Amino acid sequence: MDKSKAIIMLEQELYKISYLRKLEYKNQELQPWYDNVRRILAEAFGSNSREYTQFAGILTSLFRPTSDTEKQAAYNSYLDYKEAALKSIIEKYKTIRERNKYQRIWQWIESHKILSILGALAAVATIIAVVFAVLSYIKG
Repeated sequence: MDKSKAIIMLEQELYKISYLRKLEYKNQELQPWYDNVRRILAEAFGSNSREYTQFAGILTSLFRPTSDTEKQAAYNSYLDYKEAALKSIIEKYKTIRERNKYQRIWQWIESHKILSILGALAAVATIIAVVFAVLSYIKG
């Protein structure tokens, strides 16, 4: 899967977290969502990639919630962790994409001798300004 397409899909999955937060911890929608995000990451980056591990890495705690209130709090903390991981992955690739875009623009400018052309135009503009100054002085 193309990484650009994956980032768009991951952004869509990121927005679903707000919906998942409204559900109780024992809902049936968290696991399919989690599996889908892992599938996207595996297809785009590989299941051994840093991105995959960052999202799917094991989240352990010595604390074992027992009451429904504690389980709901643990569920929300889990969603916080997954949200932070997705945001980090998305931001990383948006930054890389922007940097690559500017590098491609700069390479195009260099390959088409745009800077040389701009330099020549600046020289012509300077010459024209000098000519007008001389003419103004002569008419003076």
